[in-house]
Amino acid sequence: MPSFIPATGITLHLEGECVNRIGVVETRKDAVVKGSNRVELDWLLKCNVDVLVSVIRPLSAESCEQYAKTILSHIGGPSFEELLSRIVEAMVKADGGAIPKSSDEYYFAVRDMFPNVPKESDVVGRLLAFTMQAGVLRLERHQTHLRKAN
Repeated sequence: MPSFIPATGITLHLEGECVNRIGVVETRKDAVVKGSNRVELDWLLKCNVDVLVSVIRPLSAESCEQYAKTILSHIGGPSFEELLSRIVEAMVKADGGAIPKSSDEYYFAVRDMFPNVPKESDVVGRLLAFTMQAGVLRLERHQTHLRKAN
């Protein structure tokens, strides 16, 4: 049972709505909170992949990074920067080979960074989805700035 301390302003999260000491402040459908872009972590880690993609697609690079960092703090492992570095290393191969097109190649490039996560769990794949989307959006933004500058 969730705890709630009256007169402190702490929000009580109930099924379907969030309540504070002055009444209902937000309602939610599934785990997407109306009035905000926040989605509950537990739900993100359990929803089906098609739903996950539909949640990730409209997010900003900053939001994707924040969710990735939240997942990292939840499961343990490297910092966001270390994870991103490993992804870039997989992308820019020392032998000058082609950029991997398969998400599996990126997954296997980072999987060993999470020895504490069971192999049958797809949480690393979900983490990678947020991290890759953040990177893609930042690269697109950078290319747009370069085009405008020229």
